[in-house]
Amino acid sequence: KGCFYWNSKLDPTTAFLNPNTGVPTNPQSCASRPCKPICRQTTITTTTTTTRAAYAYGSAGSNDCPLGYENILTAAECQAAANALGLTDRSSDDESHTMNRRPKGCFYWNSKPQPTTAFLNPNTGVPTNPQSCASRPCKPICKQTTITTTITTTTQ
Repeated sequence: KGCFYWNSKLDPTTAFLNPNTGVPTNPQSCASRPCKPICRQTTITTTTTTTRAAYAYGSAGSNDCPLGYENILTAAECQAAANALGLTDRSSDDESHTMNRRPKGCFYWNSKPQPTTAFLNPNTGVPTNPQSCASRPCKPICKQTTITTTITTTTQ
C-alpha cells in the first residue's frame, strides 16, 4: 500500500506507488526482491487540560498555595475570590500593620466579629511570620494557574 522500494534489476533505486487504497492482499509476493514500504515519520500530539476549582486555600499559617495555584496579589482579584468563596470582602482595608504576620497576598481570616473574611496583605515581598496567625486560622486564598500537559509521541 502506498509508496514502496523495490529492488528491480533494471533500476535498483526506484520508488513505486501502489495505488491500492485498501490493504494489499499479498504484499509478501515481492519479498524475494526485496520490496519494502517507504514510511514517513508522523507526530501525534495530545493535549490534556486539567480542570480544577478557580480558587483554593493554602495551608494555615503559611504563604504557600497548593500545586496548580498561586497567591492572589491584587485587591480586585481578592475581591473576586472573596465573592466566589462567599467570604466578607475586606481587601481594601489597610493591613500594613500586619504585613509580616499574615499570609502573602489575599488571605482568609476567621475571627470575631467577622468570621470568614478575606483581606489583602500589602507586603509585596514574602511575609516572614505568617505562622503567627495559624490558630485563627489564617491562610492564603489562591487562584488557579493554567497547566497544560502536552505529550508528543513520534512513530516511524
